[in-house]
Amino acid sequence: RPEPETPTDWPPVRHDVRWATKFPLGMGFTEQVAAIKTIAEACGPLGHTIMVVDSTGLGAVVVEMLRSITAVSMRTVVFTGGESATKVSAFEHHVPKRDLLAAVGIVLEQERLGVPMSCPFRTDLLDEMLSIERSISERGHDSYAAAGQGHDDLTMALCLAVWWADRPDQGAVWHQAALLRAARSPAAQRAAEQAARDRLADYQARARAR
Repeated sequence: RPEPETPTDWPPVRHDVRWATKFPLGMGFTEQVAAIKTIAEACGPLGHTIMVVDSTGLGAVVVEMLRSITAVSMRTVVFTGGESATKVSAFEHHVPKRDLLAAVGIVLEQERLGVPMSCPFRTDLLDEMLSIERSISERGHDSYAAAGQGHDDLTMALCLAVWWADRPDQGAVWHQAALLRAARSPAAQRAAEQAARDRLADYQARARAR
């Protein structure tokens, strides 16, 4: 019989950023959490959904609030200045910002990352990615941030998603999700994708109207 497949046997995952959004400055935690819940649950019709959330500093507050209002699976990441990633628990990781940015760099080099023209805030995301700069402290520690007074929120959100989804042990997860999608009729799959797009478009419209 064939040898059992291992996580490294799965084909490389391709990442397409089909939707993105930005929260306005000054938006309260309660509003942010409600928005994240709406967005994550809107993706439910597509199949496998995991939130990968920055829990650094005040991000821990957002994580606890999210856990209290949604059942969507969640993993949390604390940004560190360490030398390597550390798995604190099944749901929490401490990861150097360098590693997160490197995950996106790798998939870009391998042409496994796409941002369709239809993606909201596409230009903002690409501009942010190009603005990231590396600096070295007097003690030799590296740090990464947007140049000048720029922001890197979209970039780091992408880094979190790619870092998690591209982990070798996630290959089987995405394969199973693909099998579930394949088991649907083409019409059912199109309907599921349209339902997700409609929910996200509705959220975007309501956000702009505020």
